[in-house]
Amino acid sequence: MHSSINIAVIMHELLVEGGGERQCVSLARALMEQGHSVTVYTSAYNQTNCFPDVCKGLTVIDVGRGWLRGLKKPFFVRGFLDMLRLRKAVNTRYQIWNPHHWPAQWGAVWLRRKLGGKVIWMCNDVPNFHEKAQESSIPAIVHWLQYFYDRSQNSKIDLTLFLSNWAESQFKTIYDGGRFCAAMAGDFHASSAAPGCN
Repeated sequence: MHSSINIAVIMHELLVEGGGERQCVSLARALMEQGHSVTVYTSAYNQTNCFPDVCKGLTVIDVGRGWLRGLKKPFFVRGFLDMLRLRKAVNTRYQIWNPHHWPAQWGAVWLRRKLGGKVIWMCNDVPNFHEKAQESSIPAIVHWLQYFYDRSQNSKIDLTLFLSNWAESQFKTIYDGGRFCAAMAGDFHASSAAPGCN
C-alpha cells in the first residue's frame, strides 16, 4: 500500500466541461479516493459549469486572475500574468505539482522553485508556438520568442506525461535536446514521484 502524498493539481481555467477539465478533476478525485491529500488550483473556476458532480468534495481553490484582469488576448500574456498570480497566492508546500495543459506547467515550475517538490506535467496538447513560428510573417518573430521561453520552462519539469504516442512524438520533435523525462499517463503512479529523471 502506498503512503499518502500531498499533491497540488493545477489547471489554468476550470470554466467549462471540456476534455482537459474532465481529465484534471477526475484525476484529482481518483487520487483523493486513493488516500492522497489533493488540492486543485485554478485562476478561474465556474462551479456550476465545470463538472459539479466530479468536483463535489474536492478542494478547489480559485486564486483569481493576475494583472489586467479584463485582458483576454494575447492568450500568452493572459496565461503568463495568471501564473504569476498563482505563484504569489500559493504558499503551501506540496510533494508533487501536477499541472494540466499550458500554461499551468509554468506556474508549477515557479512554485517548485519557491516551495520545493517535483513537477509532473500532464501534457494533453503540445503547445503550438513552434508551429506558429514557422510562418513567414512578422508575428512569427514573436512566436519564436514565445517558443524559446516555453521551452526554457519545460526543460525544468521533472516528468512529462502524455495521453497518446502522437503527443509524445510531437513533444520530442519540438523540444529536442532538452532535459525531459517522458512517460505515458497510464504508466504513472503518484507514489513514484518521477523516478529516473535527472
